[in-house]
Amino acid sequence: MNKTLKSLTSIALVGATTFVFAGCSSKAKNTGSASGKSSTVNLSYWNIFVGADAHTKYMKQLLNDFKSANPKIKITEQGIPNDQYKTKLQTQAAAKQLPDMFINWPGALTQQFANNGLVTDITDTLNSNTDWKNGFFKGSYDDYTVNGKVYSVPIEESLTSVVYYNKTLFDKYNLQYPKTFDDLLKVVKVFNSHNIIPISMGDKASWMAQSCIMSSMGDHMTGTDWFKNAAANKGNKFTDPIFIKALDKLKQLSDAKAFNKDFMTLDDTQQRNAFANGKAAMMIDGSWAINDLATKASADTLKNIEVGQIPGFTDGKGDQSTLAGATGIGVEINSQISKAKQTAALKFIQFITSEKSFETAVKNNVLVPYNVTLDTSGLNPVFVKTMKLSKEHSLSPAYDSLLSAPAAEATNNGLQSLLVGQSDSKTVAKQIQNAVESK
Repeated sequence: MNKTLKSLTSIALVGATTFVFAGCSSKAKNTGSASGKSSTVNLSYWNIFVGADAHTKYMKQLLNDFKSANPKIKITEQGIPNDQYKTKLQTQAAAKQLPDMFINWPGALTQQFANNGLVTDITDTLNSNTDWKNGFFKGSYDDYTVNGKVYSVPIEESLTSVVYYNKTLFDKYNLQYPKTFDDLLKVVKVFNSHNIIPISMGDKASWMAQSCIMSSMGDHMTGTDWFKNAAANKGNKFTDPIFIKALDKLKQLSDAKAFNKDFMTLDDTQQRNAFANGKAAMMIDGSWAINDLATKASADTLKNIEVGQIPGFTDGKGDQSTLAGATGIGVEINSQISKAKQTAALKFIQFITSEKSFETAVKNNVLVPYNVTLDTSGLNPVFVKTMKLSKEHSLSPAYDSLLSAPAAEATNNGLQSLLVGQSDSKTVAKQIQNAVESK
């Protein structure tokens, strides 16, 4: 068993006793289309599109449009909440019982799956469809490329560290959006003095503090190259003083009572309630939050929501203007299925990442990695502002896009312990480094 398969197995064991998978208990090998004279191809499809937000509705509509255009391809989908999805997927990967096609993340997860021979190489299909290939932004599928082979293309672009802020509340207390971390602490103090939650946060699932906050704060302190080398265990270590200093800054923010007291009991959707209702001045979330805000906030509130980056440090070693983000999720294909199934799955991927589909995505407040030109006058104002923010800042990697599964888990758990005062920065740094070295 190689090291990456060990990594998948270790994560799988965490969730194996917790989750029961409908339709996945059979030991029969997943071999292809229906037998006999039927030319129908049946595909199973796992995704994270659950709920009633506009993004989910848009993805459901794309699926239905594909089904209508391709009646001989039958797709049975299973929507799984994001907080549970990665554990379930890696459990199935370790058992080599993946669905026919499934949502996956670029970077570390795709690399693990590719190195273990679990996913289908789509390089030839991409290269033979030049119009499709050239429509993507430069570098869009780099994080889906392993050893020169492409395993997926993104269906969206994700900013992970957007600061949404209520301009009405800032104006009420004569505050400007903070430019530095020290300015942020001053703003936090003012809002606390008026019994307003400075930053609404929900870290019940443990990944928000890591992906949405620490990814940017860490990059501003250490720099992108430092993090990439540390994540790959190449020279730099998470026990280095520069990273411990970044952890100290996050703890300082928590000690200043920047977050709501119940942040450990709320999830990412619940954290948006206080912000949408005007009870919190700021919220640090991904670009995926826009559709949820659109359903929870009034039209007047939406008009007064502005967006920004997490303020930088005066003593940081990184580029203080970066914004954490990542190539978005993509659909990958199980390498163990038949050629007929692989062909059908590739057709589905091309359909949902076509120019027409991406135009529909933008109309539904989804950032895309593709060249589309649309009139933005009728779009959600928060989405338009976020698109502008994306163009104004270079992206730094979201931590969990490059960390191994054990290291990401150690980071998630360590940051929670740090924020609630159960651990210190040096201990958390050591736990992360140990996990990096164990992969």
